[in-house]
Amino acid sequence: MGQWDRIDVDGSPMRLYVGMPSLGRAFPAVIVIQHGPGVDRFIQDRVDILAEQHGYLAIAPDLYHRQPEDGDMMTRIGRLRDPEVISDVSAAVNWARRLKDTQLGDVGVIGFCMGGRVSYLMAASKVAAALDEGLVVTILNDTGERYFSARLWDL
Repeated sequence: MGQWDRIDVDGSPMRLYVGMPSLGRAFPAVIVIQHGPGVDRFIQDRVDILAEQHGYLAIAPDLYHRQPEDGDMMTRIGRLRDPEVISDVSAAVNWARRLKDTQLGDVGVIGFCMGGRVSYLMAASKVAAALDEGLVVTILNDTGERYFSARLWDL
């Protein structure tokens, strides 16, 4: 089962829901981008499944960390700004790369609903181009059906 951690991004504390594989010290990572409701039980379950059943370091950053908790889901989505989202996801990747006693392999980004757009955003960002191992972009709907998946360099 995953656990919450906290990092600082541009002066704002951001929560990360983290699932760590139980075996080994070298593994790939998946950044799990939230859907509209945020890092809720659905997203936490995806993180847990990726870590426990598939051996990924799975991390779900709370992209709403800069916002007040008021407003409906669409209002909160509308408050997100692309440069901040890129900074948040990049901070999650950097956090994973700095973990002690681990050797991180490929890093993938999967998105659910609005998270699919964020996956594309990350693929197009300078951050993705700087990743040594490349970036895998996968877009899923809320039932887990895959719309698209490819290594950035294959696009």
